[in-house]
Amino acid sequence: AAWRMPPYRESAFNLLNDALQPHVVSLEGVELTTERNAGSSTFFRPTVPGQEGSIVLRFEAPFEIRAATLLATMAVWTTGDPFPYDPRAKAALDVSPDGERWTTLDTREANRGGFGGGPFDIREIVAGGREVWVRARLTASRSWPEDGLIYAQFLRTDPQRPEEKTFRLTLSGPDPGATLPPGGTPAADH
Repeated sequence: AAWRMPPYRESAFNLLNDALQPHVVSLEGVELTTERNAGSSTFFRPTVPGQEGSIVLRFEAPFEIRAATLLATMAVWTTGDPFPYDPRAKAALDVSPDGERWTTLDTREANRGGFGGGPFDIREIVAGGREVWVRARLTASRSWPEDGLIYAQFLRTDPQRPEEKTFRLTLSGPDPGATLPPGGTPAADH
């Protein structure tokens, strides 16, 4: 009998290529931007002051999901960071098995912010299905000249480290078990 690996799929990318685009379901009140001042980092940011924006992503598995992990970086600047500072900036990361029922994995707020986003074990949320939906909700309360609203961010990508993946979703399926050689018979349980 030969043991086989369970089916496995990984989606891993940064924002310096377009690998994310096929997974975007909706983009409301957020935009992809590249900041001109601080090292040309690229990220999603909110666009309307005081109004929550969101990006929703959908991933399909060609098997029933049994195990899943998610890394999806978020950032909210804190008072320790340089001015300008947004005291009402917020970021949240949610996951869903169907795009209807959402579970919040992480929230970041000004003063209790910094960087976050996992990795999270999301098996309990998505096991048994064939889809994983990921949503980032971003809010900023101030609009700044030049770079605009940059104090709640999703998937910040540093062009100096193009190999660094700021999003990684891993999915595993059922254990296929051992396969019997042709004409073989299962061993009796003792």
